Amino acid sequence: MDGSRWTKEFMCATLAGMPRRPNRDLTDPGAMLGTLHELAGGLRIGLRLTRPSDAPRVRAFLERLSPETRLRRFLVATPEIEERQVQLFTFYNPRERLVLAATAPVEGAEEIIGLADVETRLLGPEGAIHVFGPQKGLQSDQIESLDRELTRLVDRVKVSLGSNHSETIRSGAAGGFGYGILTFLRGKLVSGFAEVAQRLRLLTRISAADVVITGEGKLDRQSLQGKGPFGVAEIARRVKKPIWVIAGTIEDTERIQEHFDKAISVVDQSITLEAALKDPAGALRQRAAAFWK
Repeated sequence: MDGSRWTKEFMCATLAGMPRRPNRDLTDPGAMLGTLHELAGGLRIGLRLTRPSDAPRVRAFLERLSPETRLRRFLVATPEIEERQVQLFTFYNPRERLVLAATAPVEGAEEIIGLADVETRLLGPEGAIHVFGPQKGLQSDQIESLDRELTRLVDRVKVSLGSNHSETIRSGAAGGFGYGILTFLRGKLVSGFAEVAQRLRLLTRISAADVVITGEGKLDRQSLQGKGPFGVAEIARRVKKPIWVIAGTIEDTERIQEHFDKAISVVDQSITLEAALKDPAGALRQRAAAFWK
C-alpha cells in the first residue's frame, strides 16, 4: 500500500493532524475494497482485510527489511521480528480494528487458499477413496476400482500439466477437492483448524478456561488426521487444561482416549442409535451428565 497515492495522503494527513484529503470516490469502504486501484507505475492492486494466514508472508517481508528501515517503522531497534509484531499486521477483528493488505493479482486473480480439516492424501490405503468411501456407502470392490481410476487420472494429469500433488498432505481433503485446488487452480492448502483457531483467538480463550469441552458427530481414525477436536485437545494440553470430548459415536476408543481426559459417546450400551436420533437433546443431556460422575 506504500505506493498508493490516496493511502499515503490519508496516512500523512492523519499523522499530522491535518484535514484528510482522500479520493471522494473511495470514501465508501465497500467501494474501496471492491475496486482495483492503479498505481503510478501501472500496477493494479486490490485491497482486502488481512487475515492470520498472511503471517508467513508478513514475517518474510519484515525480516527482509534493513535494521534502519525497521527502526523507522517500529520506532525502536528491532534485531528480531517478534510474533506480536507480525500479529499487528494480521489482526482480524473488523469490530475492533481494520488492517488492510494490498494484493497484486497473479494471472488475473489473487492466490487461492483452501482450508482443509483433514491431512488425508489423495491415493492409496490411507487416501481419500479408502478413508471417505465407506462413509458414503461404497463397497470394498468399488473402493479398489475407484482408487485405480483416480490413479490413472493423476498419471494423465501429470503427463499433461507436469505436476503431481497426489502425495501432498491434505490433497485428499473433501474427497480429493484439495488435489483439484493444488493442481487446476494452482492454489495451496492450509490447516482449516489452525486458521479458525487464530481468528477465534482460541489459545487465549482456552488459557482462561477451567475445563475445555469439545464435540464431534463421529470420532474415528479419520478424526486423528487434523479434525477440530484434536486441534482443540492439542491447545488444551499445551496450556495444561483438562480436555473432554463428547461424540455421537466413537470408534477405535483406545486411540481416541489417548488425546482426552474424558471421552463419552452418546450412542452406547444404554442408548441406541435409533433412540438418540429420536430424542437427540435428551440423549445428549443423559450422556453428558457422565462427565461429572
